[in-house]
Amino acid sequence: MNILIVENSRFHQMMISQIFKNEELNVHIVNDYDEALETLEHKTVDYVCTAYHLPDGFDGIKLAQQIRITPKIG
Repeated sequence: MNILIVENSRFHQMMISQIFKNEELNVHIVNDYDEALETLEHKTVDYVCTAYHLPDGFDGIKLAQQIRITPKIG
């Protein structure tokens, strides 16, 4: 199973990814909204774990909405 973590804090990236890796899941980590959308266009991802606050004025809710309306992703 492939998990995408969208989190700009290195500390939180490490903590969250360790939890998933302990469960033997494939983890992809990105820092922001744009990186998340780019990753989702090129990789198969089963679940997205996103922070609420993201850089550049975006948030996890906006990301979830964009995923749902983008045919190639959602």
